[in-house]
Amino acid sequence: MASKDKQTQQLDKNKTFIQSLGHALDGIKRLLLEERNFRFDLIMAILVLALAVIMRININEWLWLFAAFFSVIGSEVLNTIVENVVDLIVGHHFDALAKR
Repeated sequence: MASKDKQTQQLDKNKTFIQSLGHALDGIKRLLLEERNFRFDLIMAILVLALAVIMRININEWLWLFAAFFSVIGSEVLNTIVENVVDLIVGHHFDALAKR
């Protein structure tokens, strides 16, 4: 089975926009399935959006809300990337420096 996985892995650059989009959607799917804090942030963003619609906020308030959403979600994604890179480097053993 390992040889089949190696045969299906992409080794070169994406050739089409659809291929790039597929990889991006796979990444978002992994975030939703594996990262509890990302799911929590997304649920809170949806609740705040619902409240904003109910409260009929003005355009400036919408802009501030979206800036906050993107900064929180973006920070969570960046944190996940850093954690995964550290895990790749350190492997499956404890390292005090990696914990910091």
